[in-house]
Amino acid sequence: MKSRLLIMSISLVIGSMSQAMNIEEYMQVYKSKNSLLRSSEMSYEAVQGKVEAAEIDLAPAFTLGYLKGEDKSLPNQLSPHRTTEQFTAGIGKKFATGTSVQLNAQNYSFTNENAIFPGFDKYSTGLLGVTVKQSLWKDFFGLGTRTKVERQRSAAELEMTSVDLQRRGLLLEAETIFWDYIFTQENLKLKKANLDRSGRVQKWTAKRFENGISEKADDLNAKALYSLRQMELLMADNEYKNSEMKFRESLELTSAEKTPEVTANWKETRPYINDLKNKKNVIKIESYLSTLEAKTKALASDETLDSLRPDLSVFGTYNYTSYNRDREQSVKDMGQGDYPQSVVGVNFVWIIDNQAKSGLRDSMTKEAAASQLKAQKKVSDGLKAWEEYLRIYEVTQNQAQILDQVAQLQKSRSDAENDRFTKGRTITANVVTAETDSAEAESRALQARVGLRKYEAMSLLYMETSDIAIRP
Repeated sequence: MKSRLLIMSISLVIGSMSQAMNIEEYMQVYKSKNSLLRSSEMSYEAVQGKVEAAEIDLAPAFTLGYLKGEDKSLPNQLSPHRTTEQFTAGIGKKFATGTSVQLNAQNYSFTNENAIFPGFDKYSTGLLGVTVKQSLWKDFFGLGTRTKVERQRSAAELEMTSVDLQRRGLLLEAETIFWDYIFTQENLKLKKANLDRSGRVQKWTAKRFENGISEKADDLNAKALYSLRQMELLMADNEYKNSEMKFRESLELTSAEKTPEVTANWKETRPYINDLKNKKNVIKIESYLSTLEAKTKALASDETLDSLRPDLSVFGTYNYTSYNRDREQSVKDMGQGDYPQSVVGVNFVWIIDNQAKSGLRDSMTKEAAASQLKAQKKVSDGLKAWEEYLRIYEVTQNQAQILDQVAQLQKSRSDAENDRFTKGRTITANVVTAETDSAEAESRALQARVGLRKYEAMSLLYMETSDIAIRP
């Protein structure tokens, strides 16, 4: 069902390519068609599975076994030739408290040829019971088990956040490609308009020069302006073709597919910055990764220290047993409590202190401490980076607004100078200067608008976190 909806949405977006495509539509097509991004999405989903698999050691385990043997070895008190069949089944689970529980069912069948004692030529035994084991020192009531689960989950979260950062980097690159394409497209239109205006100035100046109204210097000045505009148009066309190629590559369009038209809504800010502006604890994702790395190494150190502790555990087993010459009857009698069997015991294991043990312990402890110090610095830098980002963002917004106003004023000034020129009220140099200033102002304003959108997209590299593990 989801795949059908995805195909339908892609078809609708692609179908709308006959109209101008905005940034949202472009990103939707990019997400569905770009191989690198789809690969990153799959990697992200794969790592999510690792988070869920952190408790794999606590999953129930089912065992099933069969054994058949023949024994002619000496000494043999019952028979010179014994045949044995064994069936076993069980299910076990380890709990977060460090308690291990195992349920077992067993059946043994014996056949003794030429049995020395009557009645032992053939018989079967059964067993149905439970074994419980509890740690008391190493993995104290599940402390080590829970630490291992937390370490695996933290490592998976670290990997998942790293993959997410790569994915966001691809999205940022795609946004940059779109806005670069918008810029070169609009810049090409701007340079064509500049060329047309300079062409009119050049023709009017040439006519005035022929009539003896203007000087030769005025005519050469107008011609130089026209040549400059031709060069600017040539360079703008080359930049447009380069950005168009990158734009097509980002959407993985075939040579037969037409490049879609694009449009920009300069009044709408990108959603990433809107989502984060009013939130607290916004940090650079790269810095947040260092906190996850420090957390993972600290848990790994705790896990290692726990594994080096002496292992003191108690265990108990309680079984129901059965005995019969007939196997089927022996299996049926396994659940009866006529012949119970119980065992209680204590195990103690201690890794004797040596250089290898102390070296491992010191290495893990120091590595965790070093990672923590690094994370503290990274967190401080990451939080300050967001504050600096917002400051520069405000400056960039103001610059874009001011440059838009300057461009409008310079355009009005240029139009006024051209009007005065046609009426013979100004000199050619003033017109050329006004045209040059207007063209430069419009180009700077366009660059500022595009730069603002690209800077907004950079907020993809930041995230809100409700719990920063290590604060400066």
